[in-house]
Amino acid sequence: MRTFLDIILRSFVINILHLNKVENIGRKIVETTYDLTEALTLIC
Repeated sequence: MRTFLDIILRSFVINILHLNKVENIGRKIVETTYDLTEALTLIC
């Protein structure tokens, strides 16, 4: 289950980076991952 979630999160982050053409990729990944983790925590 953890691996499946990781794949989903990773593809979600990649899509966001691609759509927004983010320049500071490292920082954006951290921010996005934090937001997703928070959202998933609230949902679950």
